[in-house]
Amino acid sequence: MFLLESQGTEEGALKKFLSDRGITAPVYKGGLSGYDGDNGLPFTYVIGVDGTVVFEGRGDYHSVVKSEMAKIKYPGLGKLEVAKGLEKAAMSFVEKQFAKAIEDCNKVIEKGKDEAAVEDAKFIIDRCNAEGAKIRANVDKAKEEKRYLDAFAGLETLAVGFKGMELGDAAAAELKELKKDKEVKREVDAATALQRLIESQKTVKSKTDRAKQLRDFAKKNDGTRAAEDAKTLADQIEAG
Repeated sequence: MFLLESQGTEEGALKKFLSDRGITAPVYKGGLSGYDGDNGLPFTYVIGVDGTVVFEGRGDYHSVVKSEMAKIKYPGLGKLEVAKGLEKAAMSFVEKQFAKAIEDCNKVIEKGKDEAAVEDAKFIIDRCNAEGAKIRANVDKAKEEKRYLDAFAGLETLAVGFKGMELGDAAAAELKELKKDKEVKREVDAATALQRLIESQKTVKSKTDRAKQLRDFAKKNDGTRAAEDAKTLADQIEAG
């Protein structure tokens, strides 16, 4: 999903608007070429799996979305169909069982009987490797930012998905070592505690009370990434 900005909002104001509301979807300024809408808000476009606009307007678009999503057999793969014999490999990709998908694809490539199947097998392998690289990059970024819960999740995905391969086995070993690190444990405990605090604040109506709780948390957990996040949240609450 993405948003279209069509009122000429200044870039700084637009970023603040999105940040204040926790909106992380990409935003594009201007309309879709050839699809100007009727200048009323909200106005919705649904782009189908073939890349064309299949709905535009203010009506009920939910049935259109469901219909288009039903056409996607292998979410995230980038192909609606794969050659016969590669269906299991494609589903293994969807289920993040990347090593299994690569193994099945290599068997098809070794046989080399069907050119279309070989091409699709190579495509799936490339997608598996690309996903692995993306997850690895996200883990490295999370570690750099001391967001170890995210790093743990990424490493676990790699360890399970690429089990028996260098990428997966290295991730498993790295995860084991990280969990032994006392400083990492402190960061993880603080991040977990902040999550619980944020959840509990759903019943706290006073902005002043919520901000104070967050600042008290930051003071108690000074020096951690969670403390910095708590301060940021408190600033946002007070500014809003």
